[in-house]
Amino acid sequence: MCIQLAASAILSLTLMAHLPVPTNCAPLPVLQISDPGISRAGGAAKTERAIDGTVTKDSARLQFAAVRLYSGKKVVRQTRTDVQGHFVLKNLSMGRYTLSFQDMGNFRIEITAPRFSQQIFYSFIGDQGCLSWGFSTD
Repeated sequence: MCIQLAASAILSLTLMAHLPVPTNCAPLPVLQISDPGISRAGGAAKTERAIDGTVTKDSARLQFAAVRLYSGKKVVRQTRTDVQGHFVLKNLSMGRYTLSFQDMGNFRIEITAPRFSQQIFYSFIGDQGCLSWGFSTD
């Protein structure tokens, strides 16, 4: 009887260890990107839609991670973060996308017509399994 109870307790502990830890993450809204990115080509300023951002996971910059922008299931742009977790995706068309970061997760974004005159720098954050985003201006 004792052996059977001990085996049952070990089995239940093993099962509990493999269950996912519940997180109380707030639902993440769609990020609307409507700022123009400004690039300089041949001395002239050119306005284009771009996502200029940094990625942080658990308080550390996410270095050399794959960044992919999907339209449906098709990859339309991809790059990698640098040593500071920075990335830029340029020449983006208006529409709804999924922005995916390796080892972190996905963000739903919508790129709309420019409504702002200054460039915005985006922050994509993963903290203990919960995702969030923020932004700042230049």
